[in-house]
Amino acid sequence: MVIPFLGGEKKAKTGVEVIEWANMSPTDIVWKWPNDRIRLGSVVVVRAGQAAVFLRDGKIMGVLEEGRHVLTTANFPWLTDLLEAVPGVGKMMDMFKAEIYFVSLTEKRGTFGGKAYAGNRFPVKIRGDYRYKVEDPETFLRELAGASTDIDSTFVTNYLVQTVMSRLQKFIGDLPPNDFTETMQVQNKAKAFLTTQFEQLGLKLIDLNLVLELSEEFEKLLPYLASAQSWDQLFRILQMQTLQQMAQSAGQNPAAGLGVGMGMGMVMPYMMAPGMTPAAAPGAPMMAGGGMVQQPAQQVKKCPNCGANVPADAKFCPYCGYKFG
Repeated sequence: MVIPFLGGEKKAKTGVEVIEWANMSPTDIVWKWPNDRIRLGSVVVVRAGQAAVFLRDGKIMGVLEEGRHVLTTANFPWLTDLLEAVPGVGKMMDMFKAEIYFVSLTEKRGTFGGKAYAGNRFPVKIRGDYRYKVEDPETFLRELAGASTDIDSTFVTNYLVQTVMSRLQKFIGDLPPNDFTETMQVQNKAKAFLTTQFEQLGLKLIDLNLVLELSEEFEKLLPYLASAQSWDQLFRILQMQTLQQMAQSAGQNPAAGLGVGMGMGMVMPYMMAPGMTPAAAPGAPMMAGGGMVQQPAQQVKKCPNCGANVPADAKFCPYCGYKFG
């Protein structure tokens, strides 16, 4: 007598329990056997493209590869650590408690999209897709078990999207300015970076397609990026370029110099991130009519997201985009 039971089948009490993931779909990543009370002598069927991982209290006890496996301590000595003694008798029970997760080892595809900040200053929209597969199910389940006690394919999908986005946001934020002159160079470096990150999760990154959409302010800087190996250096280049253009324009038409300064000033606030020195800090002396005057100190407030000092009346942080309530 065979009783249908979700992902596998369960024999009658007089027979042998068969534990398997029989209805895995191409998009499924992980599936948990519903019963955590397992009888010795049960058969675990691991199909092609699968692995079965045994967990107890969040600890990996064993991993079964493709094949038909009879659960005995002779076949799997680690099962001994899962057995419990019968109270008052001292004899070991023929049942043990464990969670069995089946993991798909076939290739999967994920998508992502969101916003990052180049140099932690300039907004950059990122989107794309990636192909991957589970290469080390033990490491994979260990990482997931540390993140949640309710693991299923939906959780894993969301977990990976959030992981990819957070890693790419850090990657984009740490890139030097001159890397943004070559889109393919950014994608190749991003793939190498994510490959290492995926390996730590027990995954193999097969391919990555990354699309960058630069903000208007960032695009204005493209002519200067190639010669800047750091954001501090880019800031100094922009300062020098602005002063040169203002001097040249002022020599031809005093009013034109103001126009150039205002144009470059559109991107200058993004360069004044924490740790960088702006051209003139609030309250610093400035030239006026051939003499030095004291600039009134500007009222500022601290952004709770990135810690930068911004004008007190600002509605958005110019460094990270945080919206003040």
